[in-house]
This record gives sequence, structure tokens and C-alpha cells, in this order.
Amino acid sequence: MAQWHKFTKRTMPEVNGKTFLICRGYKDPDDQIMCTAKRVQILDEKPYIRYIGNHGQGEFGWRILPEEEYKDTLWQEIDYP
Repeated sequence: MAQWHKFTKRTMPEVNGKTFLICRGYKDPDDQIMCTAKRVQILDEKPYIRYIGNHGQGEFGWRILPEEEYKDTLWQEIDYP
């Protein structure tokens, strides 16, 4: 079974690697949201976390996880079949 990690320099997921699962708002059970995410870097820009989230009016797509939310978010690898 996969283990949950905080976003730290030592445990940060690989850039442009596999998709992983995040739990946003893990500190409060009423705010916990699970999303599929990926850490990406385009050209020489700073790497960032993007996740599949709600854009409103029932539409979902890739969104950027703000760095200030990293402290309230856990991540884990997805075990592929």
C-alpha cells in the first residue's frame, strides 16, 4: 500500500513523472478532497503541481495547486495494475 507524503524538498514527486493522488485539506476531515495530480515543468520555468479540479458549472480540468496549499496537502503514488 502506498504511503502519504507531505510536499517537502526531500519527498517532492518527480518532475514530469507519473501521475499521483493528492489529498487537499487533509487536516480537516470536512475539507478533504482527493484529486489526481502531476508535477510538471515547462522549459526553464519553476516546476509546479497541477491537478484535475472543478472549473465550475460541472466542468473539470487541469488546475494549478497554489504553493500556499502545499502545507495542507498530502500526496501518494498510485499503484498501477
